[in-house]
Amino acid sequence: MFQSVGSGDVGPTLERPQFTKPLIRYSEPSTRTYRSIFGDFTLPRYLYGKAPSQKALAIPFDEHFGLPVSRFSLLLESWVSD
Repeated sequence: MFQSVGSGDVGPTLERPQFTKPLIRYSEPSTRTYRSIFGDFTLPRYLYGKAPSQKALAIPFDEHFGLPVSRFSLLLESWVSD
């Protein structure tokens, strides 16, 4: 399922209503590890922000899947916190 979406590259810029200027796509995809009940996944995805040296302000791939900030799925997090 992750592969079918690609890397979250939505073009060189990304418009968001909360920002006055379009966010720019950082030149190289960033990877994150995601752990779910199906195992570990290494997910390459593009980040968008004001400048590559600053924190990303949008990650379309993560937003598409509703991924948590943590590397653990919401289900795994719920098992640990209960």
